[in-house]
Amino acid sequence: MKKLLFAVAFVAAGLANAQSFGLTGGVAVFNAKAEAPGYSESDSQTGGYVGFFGEFNLDGSLNIAPGINYLFAEDTNALQIPVMLKYYVDPKFNLAFGPQLMFDLAEVPAGMDQYYNRFNFGLALGAGYNFTQAFGVEARYGFQLNDHIKGAAKDAGASAKINTLNVGLNYKFK
Repeated sequence: MKKLLFAVAFVAAGLANAQSFGLTGGVAVFNAKAEAPGYSESDSQTGGYVGFFGEFNLDGSLNIAPGINYLFAEDTNALQIPVMLKYYVDPKFNLAFGPQLMFDLAEVPAGMDQYYNRFNFGLALGAGYNFTQAFGVEARYGFQLNDHIKGAAKDAGASAKINTLNVGLNYKFK
């Protein structure tokens, strides 16, 4: 919980000082894969996301864009904190890359609380297009680098990861 509060406070402080900031929302797809010795299962759920973002110009065509998104689907919900480095290929089109934190807010599976990692760290790749100075679209795919499973279950060969796809619209206020 301390990690979640620290991350939210850090990004919120950054958003308050952004050169531009706005709202984002759209479709979120969760792709989960769980494995254990002799067992493998994959699942995909489609839901949505809503959030806030900011942008800071670093040097001409390079911007840094932190954000806070609430993701939701049928069986899960999470808080996602992307911190993307955006390279503007031209004034309207950008490519993005950066770390993405995710805090699982869903109920921990029964009997798994001591083996379940709610904090996840990933890497995201994406692109965006601005139709106007205020209105644009974005797509981002996040790869989870750490594991949902920890402790003795991980030592026994269990593993679970969730990758996310965000496709949505954004609106900048300034």
